[in-house]
Amino acid sequence: MSIIRKLNGHSGCNIELRENSRGKYVRKTSGSTKYNDRLEKQMLKQKGFCPSSNTIKTPKIYDCGINNGLFYFDMEYINGISLNKYMSFNSKKDIDFIILEIFLFIQNNGERKHVNIVDEMEKKILNISSLVQGIDEKYINYCLKYDWSMVESGFCHGDLTFENVLIYKGKIYLIDFLDSFVNTNIIDYSKLLQDMLIMWSWRNQRKKPFIKNIFLYEQLKSFVGKEKFELIKRMLILNLLRIFPYAKNKDTKFFLENSLNHLSGKFYIS
Repeated sequence: MSIIRKLNGHSGCNIELRENSRGKYVRKTSGSTKYNDRLEKQMLKQKGFCPSSNTIKTPKIYDCGINNGLFYFDMEYINGISLNKYMSFNSKKDIDFIILEIFLFIQNNGERKHVNIVDEMEKKILNISSLVQGIDEKYINYCLKYDWSMVESGFCHGDLTFENVLIYKGKIYLIDFLDSFVNTNIIDYSKLLQDMLIMWSWRNQRKKPFIKNIFLYEQLKSFVGKEKFELIKRMLILNLLRIFPYAKNKDTKFFLENSLNHLSGKFYIS
C-alpha cells in the first residue's frame, strides 16, 4: 500500500488517494475520535445508497475499521470532475440534463408521507440560536415561526452541494454523504439552492457562473412548486446558521454574513 496524495475535503476528515495491488482507492479517516460515530454513519448512508436512476451512483465501499483510534473507510476512486467545475466549461444543455437527473433523484427520495418533525426542528433552531453570536434574531424567527408539519420523510444525501457531485464518463457520482438531524429531501434541495443563490461551491473562487445559476434557480422553483419552495428557503437559512459556529476564519464569517444579508432581501426576511 502507498499514499499517492492527499485530497481536498471539507469535514475535517483526512482524505487520501492510495494504491495497492488492486489499484487506486480513497481512504477517508476521522479527524478525531469524537467524530468516529458520525463518519461511520456517513459511510453506512453511502453504503446503503440505492438510487432509482442508472445515471446516479456513488463510490463503492471496500473496507472500514479503526486505525490509531480513528475510524476510516476505503472506497472506489472516481477520477471525475466536480459539478461546480463542470459548469464552467459546459453548455447549459449539458448542465440542464445533470440538474434534472438530480432533481428527480431528490424527488424520488420523498416517501410521500408526512412526519411530525416540528419538535425536532424547534429544538435544533433554538440550539443554533444559543450558539450563534451577533446574528440578527430575524433569521432565527424566519426558521422558527413556520409550519414544519408538512415535511416529507425520506432518504437524503445531507450535503448535496455542487462540489459533492462528480461527473465521470456520463455518470453522476455523489460523494461526502453527511448524517442529518432529520431525514428529509428538503435538506438536499436546500443545499442545491445554497449553491444557486450564494455560490457556496465557488466561495473561494473569483469567477462564478452567476447567469447559469440564475437559470437553475428558476428551474428549481418551477420543479418543486411554491409550498415546498418556502420550506426549502427556510432550510437554507438554517443551513447557513449551522455553519457559523464552525467558521474558522474571518473570510468564511464575512462570506456567511454577506450571504445572509443577500438572502434577507431576496426572501423579504424582516
